[in-house]
Amino acid sequence: MSQQVVFTEDAAFPAGPYSQAIKTPFAIFCSGQIPADKTGALIEGTIQDKTAQCIKNLEAVLKSADSSLAKVVKVNIFLSDMSFFADMNGEYAKWFTHKPARSCVAVKTLPKNVDVEIECAVMTPIVFVSFIVSLAWVEFRYSMLRSHEHDVSTSNPNMRSNKNGNTAVRNGDACNQNNGFMPGWLHSLVYCRQPYHYVLVKGDGHGQPAVKRPYTTAKTTRAPQSASNDGSYYHSMQRKLLKMESAEAFRIRTTVLWVMGLAVAGIAYLAMTGLRWLVGFVWR
Repeated sequence: MSQQVVFTEDAAFPAGPYSQAIKTPFAIFCSGQIPADKTGALIEGTIQDKTAQCIKNLEAVLKSADSSLAKVVKVNIFLSDMSFFADMNGEYAKWFTHKPARSCVAVKTLPKNVDVEIECAVMTPIVFVSFIVSLAWVEFRYSMLRSHEHDVSTSNPNMRSNKNGNTAVRNGDACNQNNGFMPGWLHSLVYCRQPYHYVLVKGDGHGQPAVKRPYTTAKTTRAPQSASNDGSYYHSMQRKLLKMESAEAFRIRTTVLWVMGLAVAGIAYLAMTGLRWLVGFVWR
C-alpha cells in the first residue's frame, strides 16, 4: 500500500520525528496538533483559543492532503485537565458540525506542557463504498448458500440425519448435486459446500449439559472429527456470523476496488464510444 507524507508550512512543524500526516489510498491519519502557530510559537489565551488553534492546524494539514474537516470520521482529544472539557466542547462544536466519532481523555503531561492536543483521521469515500459493496456481496453469497442448503436438505433423498439430529450428505458431494436450473459448472461455483468441525461447548449458561454443535468459526477446542460428522452447516449465531462476514468483506475489499475501477472505466469507454457515434450520426 502506497503512503504519502503530508507537510504544509501553514501548520506547526512537528515537534518530534514524525509527520504532520500520512495519506494512503484509503485514509488520512493526522498527527496530534498542539496550540502553536505556523512558526511553532505557542499561543496564549483561553482553552477555546487553544482548541481553535489546534483545529486550524489540522484544517491546514487536511487541505494540503486534498481533504477537509468535513470528511473527518474520528477525533482524539487530550486534555491536561478535564475541567477544560465543557469550554473545549463549546469551541469544538463550531468546527465539527457533522459530529464525527470522538474520544477525549485527560493526561498528566502533554508536549511542551500545553493544555490540549487534537488528532484526527479521515476515511476516503472509496473505502466506505468498497466495504459496503464487499459486505453486500458476502451477505448475498451466504444467503444463497443458506437457502440452497435448506432446500436440498428438505428435498434431496440422498440427505439424512446423523445421530445428533443434524442433516449431512451421505451419498456424493453436494457440488455435484444439480437442481437442473443452472449449468453444472456454475452450480459448483455458487453452491460448493465446505467442511465444518464439531466443537465441544461446556454449557449454555443455564445449567444445561454440554452438547456438540456445528461451527464454521469458533475460538474453542475442536472435538475429534469422525466419519459420521461430515457435510457443511451454517449456524444461526448472528453475532459470530456478522464478524465472519465483516472480516471476509475487508479481505476481498481490494478485489472489489479493482472490479469497481474496471467497471467505471468500461462504462466511461462505452459512454465515450456512444457519444462519438451519436455525434458522427448527427453530423454526417
